[in-house]
Amino acid sequence: MCRLATTSNELNKIWCELIDIFIDYKGLSVHVIQRLENVGFIVNKGSNHSKIVMPVGMMVVSNTPSDKHAGRQILRQIRRMYESVGSKN
Repeated sequence: MCRLATTSNELNKIWCELIDIFIDYKGLSVHVIQRLENVGFIVNKGSNHSKIVMPVGMMVVSNTPSDKHAGRQILRQIRRMYESVGSKN
């Protein structure tokens, strides 16, 4: 069981899976893409960067990040996007 660190009810449904995907993010592998698609995201893979399309917007991620904290930064950005949409409603 993971900690729920979000105020978005929609994000809470997939938050544990996203943490599992991104906490040790080493790159956008086929396995990572499949897991993201299983939670309802669309991944458009490019050569160096890829677009992840979510119900609340789109973000660009590096296919091969050089920062060991890239996965945590992606999680923070996803949380911000979901919570900002929730606060507008």
